[in-house]
Amino acid sequence: MADRLRLREDRSWNLDDGVAVRGGAFVDDEYREGPELHTAFAGVDTLAAFVAALDRVAGFFAVAIDTGEGCLVAVDHARSIPMVYAPERMLVGDDARALREDGEATSWDPVAESELLVGGNVLDNRTLDPGVRTVRPGEAVWIGPEDVETIRYAAFDPRTDGPAHDAAAEERLSDAIDAAFDRFARLVGDRRVAIALSGGADSRLVVTELASRDVDLLAYSFGREDAEDVRVARRVAALLDVPWVHVPYSSDRWREWYLGDERSAYVRSAAQLDAIPNYGAMPSIAALRERGYLPSDAVCSSGQTVAGLSEDLPVPPDRDCPTREAVVEGIVRYWSRWRVDDGAFEAVLREQIAGTLPGGDPLSLAEALGAMERWKLDERHSKYFLAEVRQYDFHGLDWWLPLWDPQVVDAWADVPFARRRGKQCYRELVDRRFAGAAGIPVADAAGLGVSVTAPTTIGRLIDDVAERVVDTPVAPLLAGVYWRLQRARSDYGDHPLGWYGILPPELFAQLYSGREDIHAMQALETVGRASFVDGTVTDPPVDGVLSLPYGGES
Repeated sequence: MADRLRLREDRSWNLDDGVAVRGGAFVDDEYREGPELHTAFAGVDTLAAFVAALDRVAGFFAVAIDTGEGCLVAVDHARSIPMVYAPERMLVGDDARALREDGEATSWDPVAESELLVGGNVLDNRTLDPGVRTVRPGEAVWIGPEDVETIRYAAFDPRTDGPAHDAAAEERLSDAIDAAFDRFARLVGDRRVAIALSGGADSRLVVTELASRDVDLLAYSFGREDAEDVRVARRVAALLDVPWVHVPYSSDRWREWYLGDERSAYVRSAAQLDAIPNYGAMPSIAALRERGYLPSDAVCSSGQTVAGLSEDLPVPPDRDCPTREAVVEGIVRYWSRWRVDDGAFEAVLREQIAGTLPGGDPLSLAEALGAMERWKLDERHSKYFLAEVRQYDFHGLDWWLPLWDPQVVDAWADVPFARRRGKQCYRELVDRRFAGAAGIPVADAAGLGVSVTAPTTIGRLIDDVAERVVDTPVAPLLAGVYWRLQRARSDYGDHPLGWYGILPPELFAQLYSGREDIHAMQALETVGRASFVDGTVTDPPVDGVLSLPYGGES
């Protein structure tokens, strides 16, 4: 192994002559992995030559090069395979802990630790360790003896101008999806593809497209038997005549898994010191392997999609021409999982976010939402949602994300924001394609997952009212009442995936105020403030308000 490349030997790296590649990609429309992908970067020793080589590669990969004078490192447009580097020591690797100067020491950068506690990830290219940096999505980095230079060779740049509707752009999106699934089917060949099917639009599209291409397909779902997602997924699989397996989840099952060896081994394997781990599918993958549904050469996938960046966008309060301050506030509200009362940290946080926004004040609504989409990619999707593929890596299974295909990403970015927002044109496309494949009316496809006959519950009524008043002057006055009601209607065993079972019930009761999700709880354990195994917590939040390590020091 080259001296400056610190790569885990249990991962599928191809290393030769100081060049290491991992993953697979299409190069000039020919799929390559291992030694074949390696040749795309042979002889590269400058950042300019590196970017030129990367421009020809489209897929899910990471590459690191020890040039002798320094290091080059890059990840794909989605950062599907994370890479880190220690600029002061000119080291590159795939395990942040291995690059730490002090090994397993537990002292973190206080700003980074505060960010991870509040939002579930460290912002920008930083990690909990101030001496270790991450490579951002679509970024190429040169780490030399005197400088570090970065280029976003594949930055996501959503459209913020032009007409509200563009039929040609939507047609390009449709063509890109066709091309992406054609490539995926070609790549898979006669191997089995296992799709995590929630019944939502995204995984429904993946199953629809692969079923139409006669791929050996298995759809599986996990969660409680009575969960809405499971009910819809079963219906989707039946309509498409696709084999479907359900893996039941419960609080007890999660507790058993969390106390087992697999969880601790997985966390050691997946941790990168910049985000909480994603392990929502782990028990189901293990169960499918034990039951013989996943052969060793199976390819795993899910509904992960670039269109998700345009869903649940935090709309700024001044909707027509948002100020930069309003955009920052919208992002903070979307990102924060805990409440804080720390003016020094909040000032640093807002400054960090403001630095990612385009120039101008106020912004157009399209510019504001486009900035939020870019921010979601860099800070939530690439660091948490896309990290679900680490679960397939852990089990030694290949994977591919057709709805993050670079051609699909570029086509989605070119759709006008009015049709991207809320995944509007994408949902319509999914409904049309699924309806055609299932032989049902488009209106029925659009209504899947919506129980129109179910009685209105108190919980739904509370949520409806909250959604209507969230951006109005009365919201602060009603917040306390809302959260008391939310806490009263939530309980340890209520989660449709049983996720609260990772905590012992006594610790859940101590931490949960009604505002937090399971990811907020995970943040406490990721930085060592809580142990879900022992059921202990240090400096617990008070009524959902979290104290932070950052106290305003420079």
